[in-house]
Amino acid sequence: MNLRNQNWIKTLLNTAGIYHIIWGLSVILFPTFYFDLIQIPHPNYIELWQWMGLFSSIFGIGFIIISNNPMHHWPLIFIGFSLKICSIIGFLIGYFKGHLVGSVFNMNILNDLIWAIPFGIILYKVYMENYVLDEEIIELNKDSIEENLSFYETNKGNNIYSDSYEQPILLVFLRHFGCTFCRETLFDLSEKQNNILKNGAKVVLVHMVNESEANEIIQKYGLSNIEHISDREQLLYKSFQLRRGTFNQLLGLKVLIKGLKVNYLKKVGIGTAQGDIYQMPGLFLIEKGKITKKQISKLASDVPDYDSILQCKTDC
Repeated sequence: MNLRNQNWIKTLLNTAGIYHIIWGLSVILFPTFYFDLIQIPHPNYIELWQWMGLFSSIFGIGFIIISNNPMHHWPLIFIGFSLKICSIIGFLIGYFKGHLVGSVFNMNILNDLIWAIPFGIILYKVYMENYVLDEEIIELNKDSIEENLSFYETNKGNNIYSDSYEQPILLVFLRHFGCTFCRETLFDLSEKQNNILKNGAKVVLVHMVNESEANEIIQKYGLSNIEHISDREQLLYKSFQLRRGTFNQLLGLKVLIKGLKVNYLKKVGIGTAQGDIYQMPGLFLIEKGKITKKQISKLASDVPDYDSILQCKTDC
């Protein structure tokens, strides 16, 4: 599914743009027409109604501009969709309170209801396209783990593939640094790094920001001695088949409750998104260039079990 190649979306956005421009101009030039048409009193401040017409025309121009790349400009579609839904809700509240007559809904249908439905469909397709692309990238990279391990270097210039022949590598794939559970992982590693070293393993973190940003965050948890890899394109994540999370995996009830508990007990907090907020984490043990053990999180709140994975090294 390629959203950019679906001509009906481009046609719909262009049609929506033309309609909103024409409707907006009609309100500006003939502000009392619609009120006379449905036989209701004119508003006291007709200029405000004309401003709404101008607002509609500007949105119409925006819909035409983004029609060639709705995937990239989905926030404007989301704003338009939200305005349509709010307008419908506003009419229903006004109608049941007796402030608006039923004939006003005819205007609501033309301006809001008939556009809210296709805008909602486009937003759903935008949301799903990221998951389709995610699966395609994973499929393309699933057989290139060894190649990617050889390609990526840590912030200290070391190669994971080569290093794994000298000692086991505990490769920790993080969620975005603003995530409570990513911070919990760093908090736990700061407490367990000595035990991990005693087991003869070397920890390497994988993240989605540049090296300097990562250094600043990692140092806050006393992990400045731990090496890390910047994978901003997330190709290494996809090589290890780490997918984007679903709504339940990221924001399900169990996840939210765990997040509140973690913040209360460990005071790790939450920050701004730094990387793909949908990306799921994982833990892998690499020995002699091969994955000998792995823990792929089923929920964003899952805690890596370092002790269990280290017990399995070599003879697992």
